[in-house]
Amino acid sequence: MKFYSDISAAILAMVLVAGTAFAAERPVTEALLAEARELMKNQSQWTAWENASAKVFADNEKLVEHWALRSAPPRPNLIPLQLPLPFMAAQLLKESANHDRIRAWLWGIGASPDKRRIDFVMEYKRSTRDSDSLDWNHILAAAATREWAAQQIGELVQQSMRANSFYDSLFDNLLQRFAPVLPENLQSPVYSRLRQIWPKGPSNGDGERIWDLLIRIDGKRARHDLISFYDEPEDPRWPGKTYDLYVVFLLERYKEPNAEVAEAARKWLAALTPRRDELFGSRLKVVLLHSDPQKELGPTLDRIRELIRENKPKRPLGWGDELQVLVKAVQELKSDAAAEAIAEFATKPPIPDITRYSGIQWLVQRRHPKLPSIIAWWLANEKIGQSWIRNAATNEWGDYGKQLLKEAEQLGQLK
Repeated sequence: MKFYSDISAAILAMVLVAGTAFAAERPVTEALLAEARELMKNQSQWTAWENASAKVFADNEKLVEHWALRSAPPRPNLIPLQLPLPFMAAQLLKESANHDRIRAWLWGIGASPDKRRIDFVMEYKRSTRDSDSLDWNHILAAAATREWAAQQIGELVQQSMRANSFYDSLFDNLLQRFAPVLPENLQSPVYSRLRQIWPKGPSNGDGERIWDLLIRIDGKRARHDLISFYDEPEDPRWPGKTYDLYVVFLLERYKEPNAEVAEAARKWLAALTPRRDELFGSRLKVVLLHSDPQKELGPTLDRIRELIRENKPKRPLGWGDELQVLVKAVQELKSDAAAEAIAEFATKPPIPDITRYSGIQWLVQRRHPKLPSIIAWWLANEKIGQSWIRNAATNEWGDYGKQLLKEAEQLGQLK
């Protein structure tokens, strides 16, 4: 490792000296290299950073050497090391032709908390000969600060573009990251531009991607527009195939209280055909519950108890058993009004054990008084689930978990 360090230091020294010739063209780069020179004075720390990054590359090379899986091999990831920006900048400038290493350094730089990262990346992009071979739209979006992104989005939104030129563009990548935090003055023009790019409903793939952005930019406006597509055909040639499924799934993904959505969900549920019920009926009930929780929690709990009594097998299509879907939806409300019901459902085996276990986690966060008896029941009746409880109580729930486990075991002995 010392031989490597000596050569690395020599190359780095040339990089640091050469950087001064481009100070006027690359002011941020030069400032970072100056800081790197200072950091190098702490040789032990610098060497530790070099060794840690070298290990990442070596481990990745070993991992992908005989890669034969169908998926693409993983790339080296320097982000967990949380290396300082001046060090990463100096190391990147040493790289010449290894694109995987260059990408790794650029992604590491993009994750740096140092806001100079985007200016450095832009200077590097302008100076590198091999610029076109890197996925710059992703890299720039990762390195962008909120201020830089707002400036770019403000310029890009004025450009007319088609859907095929939007996807994976810098505009697209910046919006994927910054859509929820766009400045107010950009929200309306960006929303309008996206609707111009994709005037249709949220069909599978491209349409869903844009509608996902629309909801994150202006949720109230997007939900209002989305509702109108429920009964609209995806293609005039097949009037029976509408956007209904995609509308419901998007509303469920971004579920929250909304009177207009609640009204639409009630109307759709009242007119639900057997086919639609089979495809997304339970998901539509989740949308209604979260759109109007104050009014719908009681009826939802009644429906769950009815399904527990019926104890029917799961639906065949794989969209989720109604019982499991509704219980999870109640947990996701995070409402204290549901606490007693969630405690009740924790010991009802018709509900899948993993869903009941997430309910116990929910109750633990609130230190529910019925937990000792619930855990005692699990220890006595759940062959697999009791190991989850013991592990969580011992390793995740702290002193409270250990006390719960002790009380539950004592209750079990009394029985």
